[in-house]
Amino acid sequence: MPLAGPAAGEPRKITMGNWTYSKAFVLLYFAVMWPNQNVYGITKQDAARLKRRISEVKTKIDRLTLRVAHVREHTLSQRLPAFTQPHATTDAVGLWPLNARFGASDITGNGNDGTATGTQLAAGPYGDADGAFLFSGTANSYIDIPNNGKLDVRYSFTILAHVYPTGEDGPIFDYVGTNPNIWHWALHFWQLQPHDLQLRPIGRDGHFSSDVVARVLQLDAWNYVGGTYDSTTGVASLWSNGELAREQYIGVTEVASQHPVRVAVRAQDEDDPRYFAGRIACLQLYNYAMTQEQIVAARDACKESVFPTVPGQLLTTTTSSDIQTAYTCEWGTLHLSCAEGKTLLIMDATFGRASPDRYPACGCSVCSTNCRAASSLSVVRGACQGQQQCAVRADYFVFGGDPCLGVQKYLDTSYRCMTGVWLVRDPSWVVDSAGTPWAPGNGVTYDAAKALDGDTGTYWNPQEVWANCYIVLDLTASHTITRVAVNNYGDTIHDIAAFTLQKSQVGSPYDWEGAVTVTTVQGGTSQRQEFGGFEGTARYWRFLITETHSGWQPWLIELDLYGLLE
Repeated sequence: MPLAGPAAGEPRKITMGNWTYSKAFVLLYFAVMWPNQNVYGITKQDAARLKRRISEVKTKIDRLTLRVAHVREHTLSQRLPAFTQPHATTDAVGLWPLNARFGASDITGNGNDGTATGTQLAAGPYGDADGAFLFSGTANSYIDIPNNGKLDVRYSFTILAHVYPTGEDGPIFDYVGTNPNIWHWALHFWQLQPHDLQLRPIGRDGHFSSDVVARVLQLDAWNYVGGTYDSTTGVASLWSNGELAREQYIGVTEVASQHPVRVAVRAQDEDDPRYFAGRIACLQLYNYAMTQEQIVAARDACKESVFPTVPGQLLTTTTSSDIQTAYTCEWGTLHLSCAEGKTLLIMDATFGRASPDRYPACGCSVCSTNCRAASSLSVVRGACQGQQQCAVRADYFVFGGDPCLGVQKYLDTSYRCMTGVWLVRDPSWVVDSAGTPWAPGNGVTYDAAKALDGDTGTYWNPQEVWANCYIVLDLTASHTITRVAVNNYGDTIHDIAAFTLQKSQVGSPYDWEGAVTVTTVQGGTSQRQEFGGFEGTARYWRFLITETHSGWQPWLIELDLYGLLE
């Protein structure tokens, strides 16, 4: 017998009584599918409402499951070093000392080395003469930091830095957002007006969150500052010289931190005149919200005493052919560097152990003579190739797994220091290209040579081709290439999103081999973007565009190649 309905004007209440969840779902099914108006007092409208409520609960459970998984992963990552990595020096996901020894390199070994433009070395916070980078407060003084995914602090984070501001305002650590609905903003940490410190954890879903601001900055003086956010509590905090300056509830579930980073100048808006002026040192990023004790402890993370040269831990020798070798024991950090004006060419690398008595300093109670991580060369090249200096952690997490469990390992590499230059562009290098060049009738043809003419007012615009556009170059002689740079048109629609650079030792018919594939080219900007971490030697090269941001044909302003000379 159907239950009596509610009185007029009263909302219907659904009571479960002693029903189990299994019976409840069976009841829900019959209420939806049965042709009668109600089943056991539940109408189709009640069933639909209950179904929506169950869907909402499921969505919340899924979100909490992801949150728990992240917290569990972070907790495990914090516990593991205490038991398995006794010599690990930092748990930062990015650490840039910004000094003479390391430059703009990321010394965590995660491979996100910065590229500095228009900066100088200056006195640092520890009293060292060249312990900081000086920014001029202009549009041409900044650092670009790539993001290979390791800097995506999606749920919680800590940003720390020593800053010596001399200007009004500007970015200290600014993720380069791409969402036009929020003016291309992403997670950012800034100086404002000029004594204010600002942190805004922009939401990954495009939510333009509230910011946290504290008036703590002293001009013409060193300030140790930080910003933290914990998505489990939703609280963002600002820190000054190890003390809590301000905290505020923000409530962002996932932070927009999947982008590259720019220091001192906002990359998303070339018309924004706010440029950081002053010095910055020891820039640090962590994927969890630090406590006050941890923030205080990280204050001296970049002191030279933290990176001692231990006898036997790092050895460099030079042979008559100028091939140098260097090594570090497992859990150490391998530092490579070349003289001013020269860059690294990585010949070979091994993370593992090839001999029981090689490098006695790396003790070997359990040895293997056939132990090498398959990613050894690619990891070291990715971090060091084409750089003046670099750092790589001898850590099996960095190399994608332990190649020989229980065996004491080392990381060694052979390399050369080469003089590197950006090749002088020559439009006559172009011997083939895809599509028909656009010719608007004004006497200018927008062919592939326009990408090599050094004029940012012209560009390559191939017509009647939508996929796999290419330019074939004959450099007239064999060159070793380790970097490539592109300038997109900047309208997003025609901007390159991904490309492959290929080489051939022989002319037509060519025998193309891949040198590097890049899938992280930013759209919506015409600024120069550089990509490295590879090495190839050939006379013939093909720049193959595999994807644009909208699927339309590409418009390419400039293409540059970086070559090494003996």
